[in-house]
Amino acid sequence: MDTMLRAIQNRRTIRKLKAQSSLTVQEIKEILSTVVDYAPTAFHSQSSRVVLLMNEHHRTFWNMTEEMMKQVLTPEKFSLSQKKIKGYASGFGTLLFFDDEKVTEKVKNQKDPRFEQQFVTWADQSSAMMQFAIWTIFSEKGLGASIQHFNPHIDHACREKWGLPAEWRLIAQMPFGDIDEEPIQKETLPTDQKLKILE
Repeated sequence: MDTMLRAIQNRRTIRKLKAQSSLTVQEIKEILSTVVDYAPTAFHSQSSRVVLLMNEHHRTFWNMTEEMMKQVLTPEKFSLSQKKIKGYASGFGTLLFFDDEKVTEKVKNQKDPRFEQQFVTWADQSSAMMQFAIWTIFSEKGLGASIQHFNPHIDHACREKWGLPAEWRLIAQMPFGDIDEEPIQKETLPTDQKLKILE
């Protein structure tokens, strides 16, 4: 099987992580730099932003997230969420994915007004492609990762803590590190229910 297809097939959600990495920090930075430079964006807007949190920054993020979830969830739901958060916090690092809404708004104003309602969707799609590319590469290199969505509850706290622009809208979070659990094997729907081919 082609290497790329195998990488896509083998990617899994890993929620329990180790505070170590089979990749060096420099290798991680090179992967991120390449993906953020070459992942496609709508109208080449390049509005996607990524923040890499390491060491104390990584731990601070998940401590903040745990405290925020404690405030907004019922005790029963928080207990379930807290267990997952501990697994993410035990990892090596976290990526935060944003859209720079100032850039998205500027591009929107330069294009056909009939499409203006689509630009937020297109920005999310651009970020999603970046997330999937990084996640798949990490998986192929032996790192575990998952995509999480604790936004919008933690958006303001993140911007305030790390001095990020107010226009950066948080889209997703990706904790990563060496794998500390067996991935869950999920059943998939039959391909012909999801793929229609007209010849």
